Amino acid sequence: MRTLLDAESGPWHPVARATFEATVDAGWANPRARYAEGRRAAEILNLAREQVADVLGCRTDEVSFDSSGAAASRRAVAGLAIGRRRVSRSVATSSVEHSSILQAAVGVISAGGDSGATHLSIDVDADGLIDLTKLAFIAGAEPAFVAIQAANQETGVIQDWQGISATLEPAGVPWFVDATSVLAHGEPPQKWSVLTADAPAWAGPSGVGILAVRTGARWRNPDYPSDAFELGRVPGMPSVPAIAAAGAALVAMRDDRIERAKTLAGFSAHIRKVASEQIPHVQIHSTDVGCPHITSMSFLYVSGEALASQLDVRGFAVASGSACANELHTPSHVLAAMGHLTEGNLRITLPWNTTAEGVDAFLAQLPSAVHSVREQFGAVDL
Repeated sequence: MRTLLDAESGPWHPVARATFEATVDAGWANPRARYAEGRRAAEILNLAREQVADVLGCRTDEVSFDSSGAAASRRAVAGLAIGRRRVSRSVATSSVEHSSILQAAVGVISAGGDSGATHLSIDVDADGLIDLTKLAFIAGAEPAFVAIQAANQETGVIQDWQGISATLEPAGVPWFVDATSVLAHGEPPQKWSVLTADAPAWAGPSGVGILAVRTGARWRNPDYPSDAFELGRVPGMPSVPAIAAAGAALVAMRDDRIERAKTLAGFSAHIRKVASEQIPHVQIHSTDVGCPHITSMSFLYVSGEALASQLDVRGFAVASGSACANELHTPSHVLAAMGHLTEGNLRITLPWNTTAEGVDAFLAQLPSAVHSVREQFGAVDL
């Protein structure tokens, strides 16, 4: 029996699966069409929009759906850069944002062709928290926007949302927040201008991202002139069954998040405790005050990919490396920004259906798996 410890890749919540199967036949039509099938698809799509808006605490017409969280984030960056270009050609991000956001920020600066435009980076400390003093300094320079995630998908570090909004709001600088890691496990952030999230993070289907734009936010569609899909924010016909499944899963995860968060936090704390006590030369990057389902840790004298492969052979699906670039086998820019060890990294994200038996089985194998890989590299006695 295999144990999945990578929540970003599934499995779907049962509510998501049931909703998807029910809407494949009912929601296949173009939701803009005026005939009966189109109107039915539009009703299903609007219900999902209402569900997401209810979880976020925003207006229904502020919510749109994109093809992924990464696509929504790129659209968020480009739209804010265009909407605020008369104020500033510079943009600011934390150094630990998802790679899609960092790449989009660099892209809008390069595309603008303005020698005075800059990408301002906000440092984090060894705990992964942004420097609010530097944030205040950057806000005073009036960038087009500041992108700071609600929590890190790799380490689970939760940022100081109140401190961020209290710093940016008086300066009139929009806050773009990637809320992917927190929506299923706690209250969402507030006082943002633009918010994005990725459905697989709450056991929804891949291919669905959220783009929420507050009324009055100076965001402009980077694809202008746009078609009429998704309130004019996202081109192309949406996948109504997938979006319906994502909305239903988000509500289901929201409704039992308190009890589930307690359970997953207990599992995560146990994983960190056993790893630190039974395995030498390990650095834990996550803490008990972060996202309850995320643990990141690195082992000296070990290849992260080799360790993940060793665990895979033993029946455990665990990710290694950066949460947004692990297929490239590149060191984590998040851990580098924190000044932490980047090699030999394991990233454990507990799915909604994680069991104590699965965690215990994993911990029974982890020390010997690390030892085995170190033995392969001739590093057992180091």
